[in-house]
Amino acid sequence: MDEILALLRKSMTATEWVAAIFGVICVVLTAKRNIHCWWTGIVSIVLFIWIFREAKLYADVLNQVVMLVLSVIGWVAWARHGAETGPLRVELASTRTRAVMLAVVAAGTPAMGFALRRWTDASLPFWDSFITVASFVAQWAITRKVVENWVIWIVVDLVAIGVYLAKHLYVTTGLYVVFLVLASFGLHAWIRALRNPEAAA
Repeated sequence: MDEILALLRKSMTATEWVAAIFGVICVVLTAKRNIHCWWTGIVSIVLFIWIFREAKLYADVLNQVVMLVLSVIGWVAWARHGAETGPLRVELASTRTRAVMLAVVAAGTPAMGFALRRWTDASLPFWDSFITVASFVAQWAITRKVVENWVIWIVVDLVAIGVYLAKHLYVTTGLYVVFLVLASFGLHAWIRALRNPEAAA
């Protein structure tokens, strides 16, 4: 078993590359509102669960597990809605929804950060917790095709770049730079779809 683990650790960079490629494909397809974004994202998520576990970024491990569940829910929601009433329409979040999303991030980040600092050997627990909690909110927003998901992802990507660079996960850092650019394009594309649904489709 130790030899297998050693071999897997040596292949970490290769695993990062595969996870990164599928992650980029997922974000591009999400920006295009293509349902195949979900299964490509799931491949990336499963690989990142291993990567973050090895880096002792436990909040990120939890993040990926929850993202896996949300991805399955989102996949089903997009497929079901498309079959019954046509594709989900892009929309802006209500003021109440925005307040709830902000409150979840504001309360969840310190709570998770304190728990990780107290009961684990987590690295960068509060920054890692912010990435995790904000990602939960952003992923939920994607399942509902709420435009604000891209704004949250842009902030998450900026923080993640610093965290993963500090942990010497250079491929993952590069991936999140790409994610940052793609999130900006995604925000533009979804705003355009919001203003002109027929043309965007």
